[in-house]
Amino acid sequence: MKDKKEPAAKRRRGEPLPRLIKEPVATRTLWLEGSTLPKRPEVRLGRPEISPDGLSFRCPIQIHGLDGDKVRYIYGVDSMHALQLALKIIAARLHSYTPEGDERLYWFEEVDDLGFPEND
Repeated sequence: MKDKKEPAAKRRRGEPLPRLIKEPVATRTLWLEGSTLPKRPEVRLGRPEISPDGLSFRCPIQIHGLDGDKVRYIYGVDSMHALQLALKIIAARLHSYTPEGDERLYWFEEVDDLGFPEND
């Protein structure tokens, strides 16, 4: 007899979205320097999970301290696809960030690619 997969937990109507990815599988801390005090935005990548409808997978991402702290879910046809798309979305969001004034966003050096190469 085949084991049945547990249905994904559904969010109740009116229940707030998560504010943080509590147990990320990977993180990267960046530097944002400029006219204000330096900030340390953190990219958080959660573990891919079955989507609430049970038909696809999703991978939670968050750019804490830079992107409004919102947890976003990136969907794919399987867990690997969701993970690959999540990394591409993170790269796109970071490279499209428009610094204010003399702000500079970087990982190790001011001329790096933030550790997320730009998508083709």
